[in-house]
Amino acid sequence: MSDKEKKPQHRRYREQITPFLWRDTTVGVHEGTVWTYYIKGGVEDDFIRRPQAEISGYAQLKPYLRMPKAKLAETISGPMVVVKEVPESTDAIKMLDSSPQRVVDSLAECLGDVTKMWQQTTQPYSGQKLSRDWVQESLSTLNRMMATPRIQAIADKKLIINGQEFPPLAEALDSCHRTLHNSEGGNVSLCPGDLHLGNLMIAKDGYRLIDPGNYTGANYAPTEVNNLVGGTYLFDLDYEGGFTDREHGFCVDYKVHPRHTESEALLRPHFCNFAREAGEISGRPRLAKDLLFVNEMRVALGWTKRSMDLTNVLNRGMMYVGPAIEHFYSNEIV
Repeated sequence: MSDKEKKPQHRRYREQITPFLWRDTTVGVHEGTVWTYYIKGGVEDDFIRRPQAEISGYAQLKPYLRMPKAKLAETISGPMVVVKEVPESTDAIKMLDSSPQRVVDSLAECLGDVTKMWQQTTQPYSGQKLSRDWVQESLSTLNRMMATPRIQAIADKKLIINGQEFPPLAEALDSCHRTLHNSEGGNVSLCPGDLHLGNLMIAKDGYRLIDPGNYTGANYAPTEVNNLVGGTYLFDLDYEGGFTDREHGFCVDYKVHPRHTESEALLRPHFCNFAREAGEISGRPRLAKDLLFVNEMRVALGWTKRSMDLTNVLNRGMMYVGPAIEHFYSNEIV
């Protein structure tokens, strides 16, 4: 067969996005025919990814939330999750600067569906296995944190956050430790396991929730509030400011960067409402606040591992004591 008589071939392109995620694009023989999939493999180093658990998450959530098509593929490299791209969609983080209202509208739709899912799947906690024991993990992190020289050095100092004086850090740490240590009971519901703005895709026909991770299943609803609110305030919003550690006190002066002030103001009431709903459904109204406090404090110490670039986050360091304390003592989640 001559070259002219050979059958036209698809063209395939693969781009590595993270250590475990690839974007696979196939261009058809007819111009304009394009198929794009995201392919995720299992990783057992800093980023633990189990494809079988993740595909189970898609199946559990699909009856309640808007999820893309996904399947498990067995390959010579092991199992992989294959997710069909949502046409003309963008993740919410990329739209925080340019289209904050659209982000909030999509998030509100998603959170409404999550709340309905909680209501339909809630049952009393009776010692059953949780998809992930965030309470015990946070308590363990808190115990290690309280023993570090960095925290001990400032624990009893006066705290001044944006000009307002707060009780010493030791009081917040002790209060959080008591409530996490003594908390039990309540209700559990079906939770996505990794709800944050990076997993919220915004498309013309509504949101899609992607990447449920390894921890979809029965859990306390406030754990998902921590994932969403913590992810936003720690990793998605930019800040100005810093901290000073002096003999008379530990001072933090910070503010959300001007390009994100509108987004933060629009998101805040939805976060607060989501936290209230989670507290009522779970019967544990304080849990989200305690988990968030530990989450923000661990990032202040640089105890975080993610596939994204954390250079700016790590450079801010103990600045995160500021939002951690403000959120801990606020009447709402933030």
